[in-house]
Amino acid sequence: MPVRWTNGAAKLVVPLNEERMPKAMGVEIVLPEEMKVKQKKLKILVNGYKLFDGQISDEGYCQFFPLSHVPLGKQLTIELLSDQHILKNILKDSNDERTLGVMVKDIRLLEKIPD
Repeated sequence: MPVRWTNGAAKLVVPLNEERMPKAMGVEIVLPEEMKVKQKKLKILVNGYKLFDGQISDEGYCQFFPLSHVPLGKQLTIELLSDQHILKNILKDSNDERTLGVMVKDIRLLEKIPD
């Protein structure tokens, strides 16, 4: 599965099927070995409701969230807000000036809450 970098303020809008509303959401964030940073701030919002606001370590982050308290409608707006870094400041011999947030491996909507 391909991974995608955020720019520190990613927004994903997902249309919902009223007959199959999600009950939970899974999020997996990874950091490549050569880009490990001690900690990074991350905030996850769904339809404006805060699911997570804290630090993630260089081990990455994988979590499932129940959506029972999130107001659901015809769409789900997922926001990932994080610290940013510039590649050339982390990677030796790099002149890449892109500003990156976190590397998203997976965001998954689930019809039931995992055990």
